[in-house]
Amino acid sequence: VLKAVDEDSPGTHAEWGRLFEEDQSTFDQSAFVEKVRGQMLDERMEFFDTLEDVLYTLTGWKEPCTRVQIENAVIQMDISGQMTVEEAKWVVSKGLQGGGL
Repeated sequence: VLKAVDEDSPGTHAEWGRLFEEDQSTFDQSAFVEKVRGQMLDERMEFFDTLEDVLYTLTGWKEPCTRVQIENAVIQMDISGQMTVEEAKWVVSKGLQGGGL
């Protein structure tokens, strides 16, 4: 990410507005935005891979799983160990908007 900042805004100070500019003719975004987007995608993929592994462990490799099992998996994945059931329900409800569970 820092290399992308240096590429898009060389010098000692980053011009934040410039980092988010879009080329109107090609709709290309800055290297910084592309790097952040790629990092976010990598983190989302890692999260869902881990969620899948935890769900299969909790369910004994049986499908489909229930909403409660998904909530329990999210709680188990919380590295702080302090996520409440209410927080897990909120996370799952945001992730399942439009879903059938």
